[in-house]
Amino acid sequence: MASYTNNMLEHIPLTLSPREKEHVLIMQDETIFHTNEYRRCTWLTQDQQPIQKKGAGHAVHVLDFICETIGRLKLSDEQIKEQLKLPEQLRLPSVEAQKIIYPGKAFDTWWDLPQLLKQTKHALAVFKHTHPDCIGIFVFDRSSAHEGYADNALNVNSMNINPEGKQKKLHDTRIPLSNPDPAPGEEDTRKHV
Repeated sequence: MASYTNNMLEHIPLTLSPREKEHVLIMQDETIFHTNEYRRCTWLTQDQQPIQKKGAGHAVHVLDFICETIGRLKLSDEQIKEQLKLPEQLRLPSVEAQKIIYPGKAFDTWWDLPQLLKQTKHALAVFKHTHPDCIGIFVFDRSSAHEGYADNALNVNSMNINPEGKQKKLHDTRIPLSNPDPAPGEEDTRKHV
């Protein structure tokens, strides 16, 4: 990964062997704005009172990926021109990783895991195009919208007190080898049922 000087944050060039690839950090985050968020100043005549909207207004949800090398994860203007020259079936699904939705009643659905997965696929395609010889390290914020389970995952929230019902069919599972190393003095439970 890139490193920087302490005081001026100047980029220090990497020295890589022919087999090594640069690792690039990409941060994902999202935020929600509302159309009636209050302004700090208002122009009024002396006898006027500011009239504030009662509600927060319509929501605007923005998700984006920020890359340490190019800022927002998106194609450059030149790369976009190159994409437009390609046949439609060969173009990237999106020229940027940003996604803006307008959630609410009779509008877009609220942000959830399936939408995040779809947008991450777009981000990966953009990253591969903008950084062809690099490895991306994606860091996601901890949002409850990202929580998701496999279709056959056992979930305590869907367990029944009595037989039958909405509970998934019980089955054994193994702790994966990719599980983190145990704490010092603790038993290694990887591969255990």
